[in-house]
Amino acid sequence: MWSRLSRAPNDPTTIQEWWSDRFPSAIVKRYPELLRYMNRRVEIAKLPTHEREVKLQELEGYLSKEYRKKPPNPLLAHMLGIRTFHQHECQSQALLRSAAVALACERYRLTHQEWPASLEVLVRKKLLDAVPLDPIDGQSLRYRRTKEGIVVYSIGLGEKDNLAHVRSYVTQFELGLDIGFRLWDEWNRRRPPLPPIALPEKEER
Repeated sequence: MWSRLSRAPNDPTTIQEWWSDRFPSAIVKRYPELLRYMNRRVEIAKLPTHEREVKLQELEGYLSKEYRKKPPNPLLAHMLGIRTFHQHECQSQALLRSAAVALACERYRLTHQEWPASLEVLVRKKLLDAVPLDPIDGQSLRYRRTKEGIVVYSIGLGEKDNLAHVRSYVTQFELGLDIGFRLWDEWNRRRPPLPPIALPEKEER
């Protein structure tokens, strides 16, 4: 964060703004470098979601190297960490696609009184146009039958199938979990909550 200059009590000018106003060439001459970087970002954005990770890693490495040069390019400082935005998009897409498939599964169950044997059944029954791809690895979303119901899921940011160990919300650093939705069998719904767990009493000192 650029610190404020104490030029006047209500003057909001930052060091960056002050420097750009008095020495515009110092900033403008770095624009071609920024433009080349943005062009690379645009090309990566055109790729399928699951193909972007490797390219973004390469670009982030290039960006870190360029910023460490002397003098550094201040225009590239706020561009570091670009993969974080990609990871958030992957999580959002995984949840949206899993939700769409889960709804199709529920519609199938309401009609046939059973879960589909596979996601391809939903396509044949025209409940889905096609099985959505996992935004992480480009394979079809996973589908697993459990003793309580079914799970539709993506392998998550850890890029490993954890056999439907899902959580509906996964933080960007919470690896080892899949991303998706769990649907319960009808007999397993609307059950009373489990009794509260008694916490151990603290020993008096």
